[in-house]
Amino acid sequence: MFAKTIAVGRLTRDPETKEFGEKSVCRFTVAVDDGFGENKTTDFYPCAAWNQQGKNVQNFTKKGSLVLVEGRFKSSKKEDRTYWELRSDTVKFLSSNNAQVSGTQEQQVQQFNQQYQQQQQMQQQFQQQQQFQQPQGQAQFQQQPQFAQQTAQYQHNPNVQQPGTGFGTEMNFNISDDSLPF
Repeated sequence: MFAKTIAVGRLTRDPETKEFGEKSVCRFTVAVDDGFGENKTTDFYPCAAWNQQGKNVQNFTKKGSLVLVEGRFKSSKKEDRTYWELRSDTVKFLSSNNAQVSGTQEQQVQQFNQQYQQQQQMQQQFQQQQQFQQPQGQAQFQQQPQFAQQTAQYQHNPNVQQPGTGFGTEMNFNISDDSLPF
């Protein structure tokens, strides 16, 4: 049997992380709206993300962040009471206000943006150079040696008629019905 749940919604509070020896779990609640207008309802999904995924949720989300959580519901019992939580397989950050950017992270983002812009400029310059390196005259020059070789072949063989020597050039073909394939 297989069960999978996907919830897309906003965090109702900042995520909380607890350490359990070498492992850690990040718990957060996602509010999912259903319907609209007078029929609008909201469901609240308690979620848990373990280890590195939980650390990412802790570092890059806050109250109000839009996330997609994909996982399965698990139950646990405490003192004659059953608790359900969505144990995440994946958490995707959907809103731009997710990141709580520190000073060093902001510098890294700026450096990345500068490098990206420089790369785009270099690509544009390269494309412009490619256009200027092969002007039309050069393309014709490359075809001329081939034409010269063909002309030399026709000059050495007097039995071959030169194609396209003028507008009034006639071509004689002796084709019989027996040589046609149909």
